[in-house]
Amino acid sequence: YTEQIGEEFGLIVDAPDLGDPESIVPELKFEALEDEVVRVSFKKERMDGLRVEYRNVGDTNWQLAGIFNRSPGEHHIPSAVAGQPANREYRGALVKANQKVSQWSAIYKVVTRP
Repeated sequence: YTEQIGEEFGLIVDAPDLGDPESIVPELKFEALEDEVVRVSFKKERMDGLRVEYRNVGDTNWQLAGIFNRSPGEHHIPSAVAGQPANREYRGALVKANQKVSQWSAIYKVVTRP
């Protein structure tokens, strides 16, 4: 057996192009659960995980919700007014070695459930 024979029979192939992670825009799915828990589902796209940030609707500053190495991840933070739903916005970016490597996702609006 030689490398040439392996190539001829399709047993040896070039490594697949994994693409440029900076061009990836993550697609996320959010779900509001009871007790003000927000669940995010995502695909890691060969990266280590997902950095998720949130803000209350109307705020300008993003806050870290978490870095999730598995999907789904869950974020819980009490509403400003106990027992009342909160209107939040979420976004995410893929990470490698805890460093952001992808584009930010679209911004997703979520209303929490008390």
